[in-house]
Amino acid sequence: VGSGMGFTGYGSVGTPPSQMVYRPWTDAIQRIADCVYNHVQSKLGGVPGINVSSPFNSMTLLSFRGKQVVPPHRDNLYDSEGNFMANKNSQKEDTGTFILVLGDPRIIKFQLTRKKKGHVTHYLAQQTHVLKHGALFMLNPMCERPAIRAFFDELEMSYWEHGQKVPSLLDLNASF
Repeated sequence: VGSGMGFTGYGSVGTPPSQMVYRPWTDAIQRIADCVYNHVQSKLGGVPGINVSSPFNSMTLLSFRGKQVVPPHRDNLYDSEGNFMANKNSQKEDTGTFILVLGDPRIIKFQLTRKKKGHVTHYLAQQTHVLKHGALFMLNPMCERPAIRAFFDELEMSYWEHGQKVPSLLDLNASF
């Protein structure tokens, strides 16, 4: 179930509208958002390429039941030249997605992908992170932006996609 939280976001890329339920922005959600934002601002304020200047105004709450897989995707969309597509995104350019894990671990898998050739097969082009209860994780917007990554390829742009495997019976994650 999604419920819309990020920097000026209003929804969740890749979540089918039929699986989304919108709820009011309550005082309790505001307190959580303020705590997470203040922490993020103290750690990342002033870091080049990451915009944390605006408080959160939306949250996507994901609840998983049973073993589920979220296929590889990006939270921000770009055109073939690597330009941010404002009309296809619900959050501001250069703002990260912050994941707060509540409950069972969340396993996030990252895969470097090229538009024309598909997945990069180098062993460093695949990464897995296990996020435990209480973890706060940022999806860096620069990772999702198509760019020449000389370590992997000097000719074609690539970008990082992420997906997840949910191993538990009930899992709850909030993304800001």
